[in-house]
Amino acid sequence: MRTLKRPGRRQEASGGGETFARSGRTLRRMSHWHDPRQAATWDRVAAESPSRGVQLELLLAVLERFAPTSVLEVGVGSGLVAERVLERLPEARLVGVDDAAPMLDLARTRLDRFGDRVTLVRGDLRRAEAIELGPDAFAAAYSVQTLHHLPDPAKEDVFRWLGRTLPRDALFLLRDKATVVPSLFDAYVTVWERLRVEMPPTAPELAGSLAAKGDDPASLADQLGWLDAAGFDTGVLHAEAHYALVAARRR
Repeated sequence: MRTLKRPGRRQEASGGGETFARSGRTLRRMSHWHDPRQAATWDRVAAESPSRGVQLELLLAVLERFAPTSVLEVGVGSGLVAERVLERLPEARLVGVDDAAPMLDLARTRLDRFGDRVTLVRGDLRRAEAIELGPDAFAAAYSVQTLHHLPDPAKEDVFRWLGRTLPRDALFLLRDKATVVPSLFDAYVTVWERLRVEMPPTAPELAGSLAAKGDDPASLADQLGWLDAAGFDTGVLHAEAHYALVAARRR
């Protein structure tokens, strides 16, 4: 397994109003990913979570159908999804990007059995253009439960970066949270109750819970619009309450 070090951090610009204020708040909230104990706790909980089930299985099935031999994971974390991708795509090589060293340590241990099929890159998705991926040309990329931790301008920047990184016809799969519309909160509650998903009982409590966890989901419409502007054809493969699986193909 190869590990590529990230380049030096770009200096933060001063000013910029709300964009930079939100980025700073997100940075503080994301700091727990850099705590080895918090990373290990997350890894144990995520490994046992049934909440990703259907959409993650669909994502894996789509990748199997396209059978890419070079894959980029945007937000590899502890390697839970990468492990399943590498098992399902035995001919594929995978590059996984993450900024949290403790998460990459967990991924390195989990993915060690795949040898040189895996390269881990430490890179900050809030500064995606500075990430150095090496010479690989990717036939597919995916991101699972990562981008909702970024402020909206950084999400848009990641999509633009992917648009420049991926060649024509490359596939991108996104499984992530979308904004819960406050005026439709009771409709979401009905779905959550049917799905037996425990969520905060009011819209303000949900907003507080998301903020406490460092979650900053964007609307599905915004995410599709950003992908389109970045040069992708897009479609929603599966949506369930506030989670969606999106497919995009580079034009």
